[in-house]
Amino acid sequence: GALEVLDAQKPGLDDAKTKLLRLALRNAQRIDEMVADILDVEQLRAEEPSGFAVAPLAPLLARVIEALTSYAEDHGVGLKLKPSDVPNQLLRLHEGRVERLVSNLVTNAIKASAQGGTVELGLTTRGRGFYVKDEGAGLPHDIQKALFKPFARGDTYRVNEGYGLGMSIVKAIVDQHLGEITFETAEGEGTTFLVDFPALNSSETAVLSEGLSE
Repeated sequence: GALEVLDAQKPGLDDAKTKLLRLALRNAQRIDEMVADILDVEQLRAEEPSGFAVAPLAPLLARVIEALTSYAEDHGVGLKLKPSDVPNQLLRLHEGRVERLVSNLVTNAIKASAQGGTVELGLTTRGRGFYVKDEGAGLPHDIQKALFKPFARGDTYRVNEGYGLGMSIVKAIVDQHLGEITFETAEGEGTTFLVDFPALNSSETAVLSEGLSE
């Protein structure tokens, strides 16, 4: 807060001091973002599941595409939602967190792509999950085994922003949904992340059927 006040007023600072002030403010903001991400990871791991509802997955994917289209354009990357004939199954989802999960994976895919590349998002063949596919350089071997651990970053990976906490948040959200996340990658051929959620159990299906019949 004090740095923001100084940056707004710049009381008698020359160019060199103004540059140092803005550097300090930028670093403070990055630390603030890192702490927020750490707290998010711990909260997701410790929090009792709540805020879940039975909902379809496809509309969440469409909302992410809409929200990130301009971001992809700024990076010179195409972003498309692949049409699917798969039945739009109902799943037990925390919609806000699933949107964040999808957004994190799509944002990383955009960062990993070269200009002119395309990121594709779509439902999996069973309709109980989704995939994010990029045309980037692929995940380096030094990061693959530790990809979902906090602060994991590859030295040669194109996605070099942040502190390596985004994938920890992704894994925590998937785990909270009792789902599974896997990836397929090859050097020079891009990466595809696949997320699957469990089907509704018998009691949830029965409650849903009763509600529809009413």
